[in-house]
Amino acid sequence: MKKDTYIWSAVLLFIFYLFISGIPLVVYNAASTIISMVGGALAGIAIYYLIKSLKKNDEFSMFASLAPGFAAIIIGIIFVYNFLQKETRLLKNEGVITTAIITDGSSMESRRGGVYTIQVAFKNEKGVKLSKKTTIGENSYKKIGIGQEISIIYYPKNPAILTAILTEEDISNYIYSKSLKIDIKAIEKVHSMKHDEISSYLDPTSSLWSYTGDSDYGKGWENPTAGEIIYKNGDQIIYVKRNLSGIYKWKSDLRSNGFKQLKKEVTPTDNGDTFSVVTNTSYEKENAQVLIREVLENDLQTMILSYTTN
Repeated sequence: MKKDTYIWSAVLLFIFYLFISGIPLVVYNAASTIISMVGGALAGIAIYYLIKSLKKNDEFSMFASLAPGFAAIIIGIIFVYNFLQKETRLLKNEGVITTAIITDGSSMESRRGGVYTIQVAFKNEKGVKLSKKTTIGENSYKKIGIGQEISIIYYPKNPAILTAILTEEDISNYIYSKSLKIDIKAIEKVHSMKHDEISSYLDPTSSLWSYTGDSDYGKGWENPTAGEIIYKNGDQIIYVKRNLSGIYKWKSDLRSNGFKQLKKEVTPTDNGDTFSVVTNTSYEKENAQVLIREVLENDLQTMILSYTTN
């Protein structure tokens, strides 16, 4: 291989490293379009000279002249996608959810689509009033209006990094990730809490879990989106999970937290129209007992977990 081939290969790798990992998200957020275009253009130039160093005949020259242009566009899109993914991960891990008021909005439309922007006013964790812009989808833009209150998630260290929570995908990406994932440690924690402490523990954002009041099973909290219910009645916690797909993770979680399986009973029932299987499995650890009741009916699985202490 020619010396030029090694040089341009190294240059291309450096460009990918710089624009995928080297540029801080805060810097990219300030000029995302320009940075992505520059990155794509630089990559295209590097690809052109790399191909030129490899070509061996005139037939290759046409490909060498056309490929970099296409590559620049594709690589620019890759850079944009990569930074958007980094922003999503940052907001998931360190973002703060709050409410904001829409104060303004604008759109730039064309045959191939458009860019829809809203201005939102909100207070950060320190109570400071802020006003920032964020882009949203066309469908969301048509459904909202100035003066409307919405949920947003922003990065505390740089509130310019924010996104509006308007769609089911937004809720899944950001609100669900902030909600507590129920496992045996969470069950034990709820067991040790007072009733007025449980709601804020289950869901600090108060967006998924809600207090349902007293019932025959005790005081209840429900997360209808995830199909979860928790009841607390004295020293007993009952946890119900509908449409369960990870029963083996629960059993593994119990074992890793010191619970030993004591007994397992499986009862199948066939009523003609419906077929169900009920499995009761008991576990024990020191002064705590767990009974898991799995109900499988027509391919839908529900788990009812009972946690008690002596």
